Amino acid sequence: MSRPTPRVLRWTWDRGTPSAVPGAKLRAGGVAVFIPGRYLRRVADRLHDIADELEEVHQ
Repeated sequence: MSRPTPRVLRWTWDRGTPSAVPGAKLRAGGVAVFIPGRYLRRVADRLHDIADELEEVHQ
């Protein structure tokens, strides 16, 4: 049985409160991770680097 595709959603932590934080929620394998918007670009860049490294290893 294959695992479902990971999901990436625009998400707001504590929506409707004065301390609401916009960002993204990643869900895979029954685990969810929230990444605040101010860190999204840095996390995306690092994930891209890791994907490039893994492609080189598996060629």
